[in-house]
Amino acid sequence: MHKFFQQVIFITAVGILVTTISSTGLAAVPNFYLEANAGIGKVNESYAQAFTNDTNGFAGSINGGYQFNQYFALELGFNAYPDETFKCIYANAYGKKNYAIDLTTKFILPITASNFSLFAKLGIAGVNHTLDTDCTSWIEDNSGLSLSVFTGAGISYQINQHISLLLQGNLIPSARDLVWSHKIPTMYQGTIGLSYAF
Repeated sequence: MHKFFQQVIFITAVGILVTTISSTGLAAVPNFYLEANAGIGKVNESYAQAFTNDTNGFAGSINGGYQFNQYFALELGFNAYPDETFKCIYANAYGKKNYAIDLTTKFILPITASNFSLFAKLGIAGVNHTLDTDCTSWIEDNSGLSLSVFTGAGISYQINQHISLLLQGNLIPSARDLVWSHKIPTMYQGTIGLSYAF
């Protein structure tokens, strides 16, 4: 956990340094945009029998959307989360292929007299989580595609008319999914990335 927060602080510091680049104009809205992000992700899986896993590693996302005005956008994204390994009493368990495809509304709050904007995301996600284990007496098989809530928040800095720097995080909360009643582990990530407005 301590190492994870060190990595998040490092990514944040890099983002602050990059935002010293001067602006050469603001993008016009409405517009289409694409973004790519990379950083640190975590998958946190727990069971009543006290088997708990808290794994962090590389994570990233690719998103595309349409910004209707300076306050609102609709976005589709693909998010990849790290694999996990943990032990039950007599065997290992592996959580693999952890990813989510999300459809979100993006609410944007421009900061007056600057190129900064705050934003928040709320929507739904198709979440894939493949659990490979021999611990079937203690751990239910929650593998497969699940439907869940998707949330996110961040800050952007518009470098020029087309390119913006992004610092953001997202969260898929641990829950029973909305349709098939699979158990979804908590998945979240903190990333830095770039967005290109057409």
